[in-house]
Amino acid sequence: MSMIKLSLKLSFLFCFFVVGCQTQNLMNSGIQPGYEAVNPAAIIAVPIFIMPDPSSEVSSIDPSLLITEKLIPSLEDKIMDSFNGQPNINGYQFSAVKKAIGYNQPVVNKTQPAKAKTQPAKAKTQPAKVKELLIPSVWDSLDSTMKTVGSRFSSRDIKTRLLITPSCLARKNFIDFYSFCVADESVWLTSLNLLSAKVLNADSALITVITDLEDKVVDKKYQVTGGLAVMLVDTNNGKLIWGNYQKETLENSADKKYFPSWGDLLNKILAPDFWQDFPGRIGKNQLILKEGK
Repeated sequence: MSMIKLSLKLSFLFCFFVVGCQTQNLMNSGIQPGYEAVNPAAIIAVPIFIMPDPSSEVSSIDPSLLITEKLIPSLEDKIMDSFNGQPNINGYQFSAVKKAIGYNQPVVNKTQPAKAKTQPAKAKTQPAKVKELLIPSVWDSLDSTMKTVGSRFSSRDIKTRLLITPSCLARKNFIDFYSFCVADESVWLTSLNLLSAKVLNADSALITVITDLEDKVVDKKYQVTGGLAVMLVDTNNGKLIWGNYQKETLENSADKKYFPSWGDLLNKILAPDFWQDFPGRIGKNQLILKEGK
């Protein structure tokens, strides 16, 4: 009887994956259908997420670079600079959002410290500050949900694999992954609603994810690679309003025995064209014309 059940499950999975592979859902970058005339009243700049792209087999992140190169602050500054001189875009920058939600910077490569000899074997109570740190923040919930959904693709558990819908299975990039795999998750939606409530009921959130980060030497040439997915999502229903993804590599010539600047890489990725059709954003040529008037 168990063999029959196993056979049925395998047959179901086979049909599921065939249907999934035939479903070609590809989200275009930029503004999404139905949101062309939308201009968000307030945008939350959500603290940056770090996650390899689940739609790519070669996506890789070297966490040590986040510390040594101080990439998170640099990326935050670059994103904020991209909206300077944009009178139609209002919102809350990273620092304000972090304060509002009690954000704590995740520790990279944290090792468990040895127990202090003076620590009691059984502590009946914990200080209020320690208890507060143990409670997951709204950002932690968003981060955990995104990574949990991404881990389904590598799971060998049948029940976990069955949570992957055909459209999610057919993902082609991180924008697809968000739209077809994450956006409808109940925990994700609840966290987005809570995030909005904590920051004056802002109607949209700017979600930035570092998907690739590495430096290496190839054929004696030093190179750095970075990938970013940036998405503007509706905090009410989780739907994608606008999104873009880009991965770039900078390489020095063979005579330069050092890695290219990460600042130059961020500038290459987040060039003005990256933000094309962002709701309320005035293009460079439009700004020049406006100033001329």
